[in-house]
Amino acid sequence: MQADAATGAVVNGAFKVVSMLTVVLFLLQSVLAAQGFWRAAVYPDLIEVHGIVGNAAFLVVIVQTGLALYGATRNIVPPRLALINIAILGLVVAQIGLGYVGRENAIAVSWHVPNGVLLFGLAVLNATLAVTRLPAEGA
Repeated sequence: MQADAATGAVVNGAFKVVSMLTVVLFLLQSVLAAQGFWRAAVYPDLIEVHGIVGNAAFLVVIVQTGLALYGATRNIVPPRLALINIAILGLVVAQIGLGYVGRENAIAVSWHVPNGVLLFGLAVLNATLAVTRLPAEGA
């Protein structure tokens, strides 16, 4: 029983940290994109950095979704958080595809921006639920 409680505390703690990291990375993405677009003459490499950070965020979201699914299957994390994280992962995959296609297609860019806003909102919802609804470490 102690091993299960310890595992639950580790999963909860890791999920909270990774969820907050995702929010920070998504916020950084919007800053990099805006600065890269509006100040391209001054900072010509920011869109490339935006892509690199996006790929790093994808890896973080994979870990986050894995923790959510692991936690949901063991009644550590509510199933709704697993569903939110599956949605985030799917939207991130779409976002990366739209970003690459958007280099040469304005329609893809027109979907890339609102999808990023949706992703940020879901990430904030996810982190808020993780921090406020999951038990505190050591409780």
